[in-house]
Amino acid sequence: MVTITDVARAAQVSKKTVSRVINDHPDVAEATRQRVQAVIDALGYQPSMLARGLVQGRTNTVGVIIDESAEDVFGYPLYSENLRGISRVLSRHNFDMLVHFARHETPYTDLYRQRRVDGLILMSMPVDNPFLPVVLGGDIPYVLTQRVSDDGTPARWVDVDFEGGAVQALEHLWALGHRQFAFLIGPPNKTYARLLLRGYRRALADHGQDIREDLIVRSQPYVSASKAVVTGLLQRPDPPTAFACSDDMVAIQLIQLLQELGYQVPGDLSVVGSDDALIARLASPPLTTIRQDAYRKGSLAAEMLLEQLGGQTNGHPSHQVLLPTELVVRGSTGPVRST
Repeated sequence: MVTITDVARAAQVSKKTVSRVINDHPDVAEATRQRVQAVIDALGYQPSMLARGLVQGRTNTVGVIIDESAEDVFGYPLYSENLRGISRVLSRHNFDMLVHFARHETPYTDLYRQRRVDGLILMSMPVDNPFLPVVLGGDIPYVLTQRVSDDGTPARWVDVDFEGGAVQALEHLWALGHRQFAFLIGPPNKTYARLLLRGYRRALADHGQDIREDLIVRSQPYVSASKAVVTGLLQRPDPPTAFACSDDMVAIQLIQLLQELGYQVPGDLSVVGSDDALIARLASPPLTTIRQDAYRKGSLAAEMLLEQLGGQTNGHPSHQVLLPTELVVRGSTGPVRST
């Protein structure tokens, strides 16, 4: 293995000079810099990233903080796409990724305070996460992969247009003749759930109709409503003919439950999901859903954080990117059943 000593000997300079060249130190004559770099290239020397990080005061590691359980993250393909996008950008810039599940009382901000990471990418953060104010109001370089407020609070985030996607989904169902809708929506401390519901309300209002509060069911992410709850909804005097769900896992579990209860999807009832995870295409029937580009969201979040670490924030107190969504129509939605 080629060492820094080998490079110094071949270039006829000190190890300190080689180190300065590696770390782009300005106090090196240009001719010397070129000679040392030529030796580095010729010998194929690879500097230690750890040693280089110590010199620069960097770890060359980014902490990815996920406010979900490991079971949910590894069980839902959308997270894999997010992480793949983040990892691809970080590796291209010689950064490592440390994944941290934040569902315990230890402050994830300690990862930065203890200099274990250079910055944070925060995924799936609820608005009431206790350590979030420390990040938003402090000096920690960070990017969120979702908004933590729907009121325009300054923050750095990359997110998708959940509200616009919900409008597309409801307009699709309306065009199929549906007028009674049930909504299986995630917890209110998740901004995506609030934005989806706001989009559904907006679309209904455009048609002169209010949302039926008794047909809104709150559930945890990736867990559908119980058999008793769904049966209760369908036994009401004006039962829903279509269900809108806040993620694909909930939608697919709901389809399976409806089929167990003897209903046909979409013959009797239509179901719409959100995310367009891989399982949406493999479901039976294939799921109509609101597509988001999770890979692009992850890669943009990583690029935005690396921009901060490079000091290229252009003086803006916040930087926000909203990615479009698209309704993908498959086999889980159809015309309202005639009575």
